[in-house]
Amino acid sequence: MKKILRFSLYLFLNDYIRDFSGSFWIFFFPLILYLILTSIFGGIAEGENVTFRIGVVYEEKSTAFEKMVSHLKGEKVFDIREYRKVDEALKQLKESKLDVVIFVDKNFDSSFTKAILLAKTKMKLTVPIDIYYVPERTESSMAKDVVKSILKTMEVEIWRSFGNFKDVKVESSLEEKTKKFNMAHYYFPAIVMMTIMSIGFFSIPYSIAEKRERKSTRRLLVSPFGSGEFILSVILNNFLALLISLTLLFSMGMLFYRVPKVILSSQFILQIILGMLIYSMIGLMIVSLVKRISTISIISNSLFQAMMFLGNFYFNVLNMSWGIRWFVYINPATYILDKLRGTMGYNSYLSNHLLVPFAWLVLSILIVTLNFKRVMGVE
Repeated sequence: MKKILRFSLYLFLNDYIRDFSGSFWIFFFPLILYLILTSIFGGIAEGENVTFRIGVVYEEKSTAFEKMVSHLKGEKVFDIREYRKVDEALKQLKESKLDVVIFVDKNFDSSFTKAILLAKTKMKLTVPIDIYYVPERTESSMAKDVVKSILKTMEVEIWRSFGNFKDVKVESSLEEKTKKFNMAHYYFPAIVMMTIMSIGFFSIPYSIAEKRERKSTRRLLVSPFGSGEFILSVILNNFLALLISLTLLFSMGMLFYRVPKVILSSQFILQIILGMLIYSMIGLMIVSLVKRISTISIISNSLFQAMMFLGNFYFNVLNMSWGIRWFVYINPATYILDKLRGTMGYNSYLSNHLLVPFAWLVLSILIVTLNFKRVMGVE
């Protein structure tokens, strides 16, 4: 074990300390990208340049609700549109022309008045109001949270969602604080995943391929330090690099952007470890299937870009056409990132977060095992 640790340290010094490009892309580029993203999109957290499109349908005219709507119409952040029929509004919602639809029942005024009178008693009354939104769309979920906050000011106790959309039951409380959507927090797991993928797609395969071209890996086959120990050393070396990179990123996020301490929880850390294991094996799989560094570079870059931009990293891709969406659902990054954001309190769009990532892990292990000699440069 001491030999493995010593060789891992040697690889770390060679790959990340002596080579500035290696340390830049893993240690410093994630910090720079995080700073750029939060600078460009950070204004969304304060409500700048955002418009929430809200459709309102009255079964019968409501004095109480119309008064609230009249105040909202004076705010630039809200685009209020009234519809006569709920089906018409829902069609606009499904076509992404609205973010939220509110259906006001004909008994809203009387129920609202009774709810106010009973507010100081132990009795509770359900106020008839339906909220329609699409949980798969980030902007719709954000608008839902805003509407939720507004309804709390009216002391609406319970509201419901529609049909096949996500069913949410919320009990309001005057003491409860509504979670604000913060872009710096939302993008944080994406930068974590990008760092993991960078190591898996570039650091690991490039390190092995370069040594393979110099015939160094062949010499290991006849040395006391075996091939298995070499691969383990490469993985440990890059785990150390990831640890340093994430320490810098976590420090920046918590100190400057107040990223919640839940990122230090065991659930969040276990997802990071799982992601690192999967992408380490994917990197080894690429090396086992491809011989030349130039070809490895093409494949690694192509997969990296595809998995990043079709993994819900920076914008929602779950509502794209099936010609593209099929890749989203077989992309392990989609599930790991969704679980990381779910741990931080954001909506989880996917249910089974383990099946696809473990399928990639098993497949890559199988391919690496069958082609292990090619990893070491032995045909």
